[in-house]
Amino acid sequence: MRPSLFAQAMEVRQTGDGVFQGELSQHWTIGPKVHGGAMLALCAAGARGVLAPPVQPIAVSASFLSARTPVRCGCTRPCAKRGAQSVWSTSNCSGGQPHKPCVHAVVTLGRPEHRAPPLLAVNPVVGLLDPEPPPDVASIGPGHPMAGLVDLAAGCDVRPLMSTVPMGPKLGEFGVDVDLDSARPRPQQGGAG
Repeated sequence: MRPSLFAQAMEVRQTGDGVFQGELSQHWTIGPKVHGGAMLALCAAGARGVLAPPVQPIAVSASFLSARTPVRCGCTRPCAKRGAQSVWSTSNCSGGQPHKPCVHAVVTLGRPEHRAPPLLAVNPVVGLLDPEPPPDVASIGPGHPMAGLVDLAAGCDVRPLMSTVPMGPKLGEFGVDVDLDSARPRPQQGGAG
């Protein structure tokens, strides 16, 4: 089986000392611009590039500096601080313009605490953001009103609650107070790859 589109998009390769490169294609856009969450995930992938698993991103804090159309992204991974249990690193997604980053992220990496009890055992926003979308909420695909806008749906199962999305000429424009969506990476794809 081939990896999912999300797993493929998060693949980074080292191109220089502490520099990793990945690519976010049109599959990771909302309208003409790359989805911010996909850029954060790529920054985290670049930050953990040289660190051996099982180190995982624990927290990501980011500043979005500008929006980019789908292009190759360069992520730098200088190690800012290394502790006994975690590493703090900075990562920039430059969108092909190395001196004009579009995202600056600080990524905290560490070993997940699988044996520790969860810090949050109940969902504080049940009803607003349930773990599973309601069964009557359709996935974005052919024929869906948002199919031409949300290209992210090629790699993720995106299910917007349409009653929270502005319709008509404002579809996709800013100004919505609450836009409820469920999004999960699609599973691995079958076939040779």
